[in-house]
Formats: sequence, structure tokens, C-alpha cells
Amino acid sequence: MGFVDVVTAAMALHPGARLADVSFPTPGSAVWRGRLHTDGETRRTYGRTAIFVSGDSGRVLAHVPASDAEPKRAFLDDLFSFHTGEIAAAPGRFAMLAAGLWLLTVAGPGAALWIRRRRAR
Repeated sequence: MGFVDVVTAAMALHPGARLADVSFPTPGSAVWRGRLHTDGETRRTYGRTAIFVSGDSGRVLAHVPASDAEPKRAFLDDLFSFHTGEIAAAPGRFAMLAAGLWLLTVAGPGAALWIRRRRAR
């Protein structure tokens, strides 16, 4: 099976999805792994839907849709999306940028105060 055959098999399960990532088979295993970004996922860059396809037969071995994730896993994935600002598009990224700039702003005076106290002792 070639790359195009594997991607076609994966995309057949989610016709409107975007291909986010493909992991090639290793010498010990002829299994391809594809990641798709489907509608409703908070992560935009790398999708959470995983599909495993046999490189020998082209048969789908496993299909792990993001919508079926257990609550703990869904929470962690959404937490990552919040951390990177992907969860709220431009406003989310702006909020993360503001938080990062705030941390830099607070770190400077904090370090200066620490150095001053240390010298005073």
C-alpha cells in the first residue's frame, strides 16, 4: 500500500475532514497512522481523530474518533487547545499573548526585588 491509498482509506471514514498528520510504518510494523481534523474539534493544527491502516491490505485496523474520547482525554485535549490559544481563534491567541507578556513584565521587577533583598542580607 502506498501513501495515497492509505490517505484515501482514512479520508473515506470522514469525508469532510482535513488530513493533519501521517506516520509512516516502521520496519517492524506495516501500520500507518493518520490524524484527521474533523468538525467540532477544538485543536485546529493537529486533529485528534486517529486512524490506523494496514500497509499490507489497506484495511482500517482501528478508528479512534475525537468525538468518542473519554471525558478525561477530552479535557486534556481541550486544555492543550486553551493553552495554545486555539480554543477561541483570534481572541484566544490574543489572550495567551497577553498572559505571556504579563508574565515577562512581572518577572523583571520580581528578579530585581529578589536581587535587592539578597544584597541587603
